[in-house]
Amino acid sequence: MTTAELDLEKRKSTALKDENGALANQLRDSQAAQRKSEQEITSLNNSRKIDRETNERLAREIADLSSNLQAVTNDFSGEQREHKRTAEALRLAQEHAARDSQEIQRLQSAADEAGQEICRLRHELGQLQREKS
Repeated sequence: MTTAELDLEKRKSTALKDENGALANQLRDSQAAQRKSEQEITSLNNSRKIDRETNERLAREIADLSSNLQAVTNDFSGEQREHKRTAEALRLAQEHAARDSQEIQRLQSAADEAGQEICRLRHELGQLQREKS
């Protein structure tokens, strides 16, 4: 081989090495980008898993709170019904007490009148006995 051919082969070899170096750099960059993408995908998957688990936990907590709220509402409704019954019983008792008070006043008035009548009759009896004697 002549010197010119050797130089040509040497330049081709150098060009191929340069091209191989550039391709190796591109391959390394592509592999690094692929690893980064895979890490991001893994991170997103983990986030989704955490989000899904969080959503499931929150859904359970909401269901528990809803159940507790229903129980409290039922208790409150029962207490309201009991309060209404108690209020009605109190109202009826007050009505009875008012009627009883009126009846007591009527009976006291009647007793006063009867007492006055007794006094009057005693007075008459005393006069009659004095007149008789």
